[in-house]
Amino acid sequence: MSFWKALQSYQALTADQKIFVQEKNISGTYTPAQWLVFFNKIAAYDALRDASKSKFIGLGCGCAALTLASVIIGFMTLYLLPLAIVMVIALVIFLVFFAKHRKDVPNHLRQFIVPLLHLLREEMKSRQPVFLHVDLRGGTLAEKKYSEQLSATGRQAQLHGSKIKEEYFANQWLVGSAKLADGTLLQWQVFERLRKRAEGKRRSSGKYKTKTKFKVKTRVEAKLIFNHRVYTVAAPIGHDAQHTIVIKPGVRKDKVSVRRVLVSDQADGMTPLGELLEAIASAYRAVKPTGGTS
Repeated sequence: MSFWKALQSYQALTADQKIFVQEKNISGTYTPAQWLVFFNKIAAYDALRDASKSKFIGLGCGCAALTLASVIIGFMTLYLLPLAIVMVIALVIFLVFFAKHRKDVPNHLRQFIVPLLHLLREEMKSRQPVFLHVDLRGGTLAEKKYSEQLSATGRQAQLHGSKIKEEYFANQWLVGSAKLADGTLLQWQVFERLRKRAEGKRRSSGKYKTKTKFKVKTRVEAKLIFNHRVYTVAAPIGHDAQHTIVIKPGVRKDKVSVRRVLVSDQADGMTPLGELLEAIASAYRAVKPTGGTS
């Protein structure tokens, strides 16, 4: 069953990998291959954990009920006492696995970071390192809160009788840099600003009800530093259909920064890897090859 495989997969992780699963936070500079050795097993464990979730909950409820029934009947009938002992052991195993099951890894690792590293490995020289800072602890930690000031819409809602509380968080969950095979230095970040709004209002029934809503602005940024021997600026464009593009010409190198802002109402929403890849592609469309080499 997938939940047993998930347990075995977790137990097979190294101490450092288990620390990441627990803390969801890491910074370092390694080659893409070294990063993938570290992250691949964690991603495999997370995939098994996600696949076993629904089956695991059903098994746990059934196991707890059977254990209770077996213990009661076991004490009433000595012949069934061994069964009661077995069920108690099964429940203990379930609770141990539940502790492992709670060590979830956000899908950002499996669906964004690992595929990005695979692409970088193809676009870099084999021994070139990648710097990564990964923070998957979540965007609403107390340490990430930077304001509780009400927005204009919050103040307006409060004037109409609602009780409003707003909190603002800054969540930079991915930062990285790498030198590509053509000599271009690539830098990127994914940065979220979250607004958490709790709105309390008395309903017509007389009951007081509070709803919590989120507004998330995700900024995906890519900065590429091009060597003049390899690329030159094609056109001083300031934006395309989706991105804001800033070009800073230099004596030896040109910097092209591309930014896109996405808006969502999901605090734990998934930013598609394609958004970063498209930002990088937009930067390359702003330059043209000179025919030289790095």
